[in-house]
Amino acid sequence: MDGHEHEDVVDYLNRIFLPAIAQFEAQMARHEGPELKKIMPELQEGQHRIIIQYHDESAVSRQTMRHKIFGCKKGSSHFEKRARAS
Repeated sequence: MDGHEHEDVVDYLNRIFLPAIAQFEAQMARHEGPELKKIMPELQEGQHRIIIQYHDESAVSRQTMRHKIFGCKKGSSHFEKRARAS
């Protein structure tokens, strides 16, 4: 089972994380239509625009394993397998 499917992780996502993100969306720019026109949020006095920067676990792994380069071994056309995040 992937770590993202564990009962406690799913519970946290549904009860805490996703409702928080929904509240933040009111202060975030959004993009609409095929041209992806940027719509800025209507902020109340004292509010600031929120910009969320997402990352995947490879960004974390890069820092913890910065001396290891993932890719093809010399003379090989196959990529090395990455260790699973714990």
